[in-house]
Amino acid sequence: MKRVQFWGIIATALLTIVAVLLISNTIRITIMSRATEIQIMRLVGAKNSYIRRPYLMEGAWIGALGAIIPSGLIYLLYHMVYSSLNPDFVKGGISMYDPEWFVYAVIGTLFAVGIIIGSIGSRMAMRRYLKYSLFVCQENKKIRFSTISQNRLLKAQIQSHIWYNI
Repeated sequence: MKRVQFWGIIATALLTIVAVLLISNTIRITIMSRATEIQIMRLVGAKNSYIRRPYLMEGAWIGALGAIIPSGLIYLLYHMVYSSLNPDFVKGGISMYDPEWFVYAVIGTLFAVGIIIGSIGSRMAMRRYLKYSLFVCQENKKIRFSTISQNRLLKAQIQSHIWYNI
């Protein structure tokens, strides 16, 4: 019994890590597709928290969507197992948890864990992205990485160029 619990915990940890990495990669792809929008938001003066918020919400949403199918399966299967096996268990002196509260507690926990895992994956992707922001060069249409301090210098140069041309 201890061995089954140990390997169950290991499998759960591995699947959680895989879920976080998958959500992180999904959010990273979304960020890369909106790189110019994010750069414009930065040039206008948007704070990192303002830029992060939609991606954190998207990660939480992905986690919640990932909990829908397991929740439905748990709801259906637990009710089937409870109605078919619990009478035999009661004869033996043991009983399963009542599905009226147990299933809803498990489903709520699944959604909470899914939202937390999605937020963690999104946060990982955003932390890496905001550390190095993308800047699309207009001259040769290549993407290069620049640090945040270089972005501030670029912002000042663009603003002075705009004021000079007016």
